[in-house]
Amino acid sequence: MPLDKPNFKQTRQMLLDFEEAVAALNGIEQSREGAQQEIRALTRTVLQEKQDAVLAQIDVEQLNSDKSGIRVSALRKAGINDLSQLAGKTQHQIEMIPGIGPDSAGKIAAAMKQIIAGLKTDGAVRFDPNDPTPSEEKLLTRLYVLLHTGQPIQQAKALRKEADAKKAEADLLAPATSPIKWAFASKAKKEKALAALASFTAYFSERFSPQYETIREQFDAVVNAPFGTCLRDFEANAARYYALLEKLTGRKSAPPTDSGLSGELIAQIEAVEADTRGLKATLRSYQLFGLRYILKQKRVLLGDEMGLGKTMQAIAAMVCARNAGEHHFMVICPASVVINWCREIEKFSDLTTVRVQGNDDAAEQFWRENGGVLVTTFESSSKIEIPERFRFGMLVVDEAHYIKNPETIRTRSVMRIMAHTGRVLFMSGTPLENRVEEMCFLISLLQPEIAAKASQIKSLSGAETFRTAIAPVYLRRKREDVLKELPELTERKEWCILLPEEKQVYEASILAGQFAQARRVSWNAPDAEKSCKAQRLLKIVDAAREENRKVIVFSFFLDTIATVRALLGERCCEPINGSVSPQRRQEIVDRFNEAPGGSVLAAQIQSGGTGLNIQAASVVILCEPQFKPSIENQAISRAYRMGQTKNVLVFRLLCDDTVDERIMELVENKQAVFDAFADDSKAAESMAEVDEESFSRIIEAEKARIAAERENAEAPQPAVQPAPPAT
Repeated sequence: MPLDKPNFKQTRQMLLDFEEAVAALNGIEQSREGAQQEIRALTRTVLQEKQDAVLAQIDVEQLNSDKSGIRVSALRKAGINDLSQLAGKTQHQIEMIPGIGPDSAGKIAAAMKQIIAGLKTDGAVRFDPNDPTPSEEKLLTRLYVLLHTGQPIQQAKALRKEADAKKAEADLLAPATSPIKWAFASKAKKEKALAALASFTAYFSERFSPQYETIREQFDAVVNAPFGTCLRDFEANAARYYALLEKLTGRKSAPPTDSGLSGELIAQIEAVEADTRGLKATLRSYQLFGLRYILKQKRVLLGDEMGLGKTMQAIAAMVCARNAGEHHFMVICPASVVINWCREIEKFSDLTTVRVQGNDDAAEQFWRENGGVLVTTFESSSKIEIPERFRFGMLVVDEAHYIKNPETIRTRSVMRIMAHTGRVLFMSGTPLENRVEEMCFLISLLQPEIAAKASQIKSLSGAETFRTAIAPVYLRRKREDVLKELPELTERKEWCILLPEEKQVYEASILAGQFAQARRVSWNAPDAEKSCKAQRLLKIVDAAREENRKVIVFSFFLDTIATVRALLGERCCEPINGSVSPQRRQEIVDRFNEAPGGSVLAAQIQSGGTGLNIQAASVVILCEPQFKPSIENQAISRAYRMGQTKNVLVFRLLCDDTVDERIMELVENKQAVFDAFADDSKAAESMAEVDEESFSRIIEAEKARIAAERENAEAPQPAVQPAPPAT
């Protein structure tokens, strides 16, 4: 019985489509290397343009600043009026300018070399989101592509390998590609070709093609994203961009020159292998140095200024310890930041968290049996029982200055827990150099022999001798020393937990359907001392004052602004709201600009968030989430704009498990959709807003949640069963 003939044309087309798709997959794989090379080239171009822009502002007369007798008139006659026109020219090229002889050419070349060296360029690209140059736009776009094509590239690699394995089956289809080949093929080859055709057709149509189309679509969406999308992503994730750029260009942040670290110790630290598998972030070079310092020295105090990522370095250290075989870790911190720690660990690593507040024997037992990161408070640490022979991988103590007094229960509790681990990391953004007694005590808990030496010379706390003595245990970096691309925007969500009194007020406003009161969560507490947001604001303001930073506080609500002003007293300038005239607003800003470091300006976000330049401030606090991201962005831009010399820190005060969390989730989801699909038109901005209908749904969901919680609280509770032992 004769065999059925295949459709030769369809078979050839399928194989052609398959080969083209495999070639495209290979191109997607290789695109990463090409993008990296392009980024390096663009970086050189951007830096050169920055240098030329500065030189263009310098008149050629500057060449004669040392009265060397250079014939500037000859340069002007040749159309050379500023130094950018001489940049890059060799001495021979300068000598070719009419009227310039060998002697003058040598002097000009030497002067240019000296002037360019005096520009103090550090090889760092600084993006101005408000006015990017064409080269910066290209560079940001390529960085965006590299940051967001990781997943499709990995998928392309996997599918291409799978396709390679199918090529042998595709080769069996040769007789089915043309009538001539079919006519001369044996019956056995025809049978194999038909069987392979059926199998390959099913694979190509049902598996390969759908996956390829998805990968191609995802990859093309990133590669063809409009610049507006790239710019918004950069503004929201600037640290990722600068970290990637730093990594690709090989620019490193050297240890601070006044750290006291010896060259030998620096070399030992930089030689430490840091296995960060499982860390979901790219470390800056200074953070990588900090990580290696922590791993090398084992028991240290990290004192980086706020905004430099101490938490990230701590998480990275725990990840490295886990990869080295450890399984149990502990974080002790103030109660107000427990939830922050849990969220950051889960967001930036594959480590699991166990939250312990109060007496929670079941959670402690679960941690001992299963491992992970136990996150607890200073108060709860006294209740944690650790078996005498139990050892764990690492202890992190945040805000370590909380244990400065050896007589307190919290200090004794931390000391007891420290005895069960060889690795301890104290963290404090407070400049402890100004509190030498506290510093020496903290160091004594970590490395007593160094503390003993430091105590003998603590009167020289500002001297190199003292810094050298404590360098093996204390590392502090300042932003201006390590973030060469300043200014940078750093945003943090400060999650707070409602206290019982304010929780009652919040739930009452929800159940009564009082929308405005619900949005005032925590700020409408009967007493500011019972407001978790107010207390967190005080901590941020105090930390800013320690670092000589000024602060802007924004809120939608007038009574919240009034509460902030009453809370801060003389530290807070006259507030700005809708009733203040534009002229008076500027006068208030001028007074704020002249005020000492640590001063605070409170403003209603609709009034103070637009039209004012407040570069004197470098800390922005948002008291509640806004319905429109554009309003927040405008407010932040009052400080984060041209003329800002410090990086800007933005703190969003949010209460866990309230409308704050729901609003943020909704806004972020809407913003993600807008960024992915909308164009740059103003009309499209409404896509990222939370309207009244959406907020009504949030209120109704909160009502249901609160009612369910109350119902469960009234029902008899089953006994808590301990977790099963680990296998």
